[in-house]
Amino acid sequence: MRLYSLYLNTKTTSGFLTPTNKANLNCVYFSVPWESVFATSMNAKRYLNNNAKCRVKVHFVSAASAGITWTNQKGTLRIGGMVSSSQNPTNGVVLGVVKPVLSPTVNTDWYLECDTTQSLGIEIAIPTNSNICIGLYNDAGVAMTNALEYEVILHFELEDDDTESDFINNQNTYSSMSII
Repeated sequence: MRLYSLYLNTKTTSGFLTPTNKANLNCVYFSVPWESVFATSMNAKRYLNNNAKCRVKVHFVSAASAGITWTNQKGTLRIGGMVSSSQNPTNGVVLGVVKPVLSPTVNTDWYLECDTTQSLGIEIAIPTNSNICIGLYNDAGVAMTNALEYEVILHFELEDDDTESDFINNQNTYSSMSII
């Protein structure tokens, strides 16, 4: 199994993985070059079996604010642009529960957190859609209002390379065979 991580931050203003649309912080868009994220080395391209599955785990933390309330900001963290056979998502694959947490430095401020790194994660198809949206939805399934800037780390666990190698080799074998 191979492990890969992807760090996204809504405050990034230049360089790699800058948000492409953050007009509404409850659904920030990023353009992710998956061939770079899942590369085998600095100069190699990873040929993925697009039928393969992987698991994704997340650690999400928002900025702190006195305006966060349990009633309005408890909900789910979702990612649009990915596919899961175990979910039929309307607004993206549900990665985990988002909940307000009291700030350790200012006892009147709260921040949002979602941490699934100690779980099995969510099974998804290996991402191929470069445009993804990180979304926040309250417990009624409605986009959260007053969403705050955040940072998120997505951890991907891909199937063993042997499976992908077998897939590639079988494709090459079948395509080079002639029918008599």
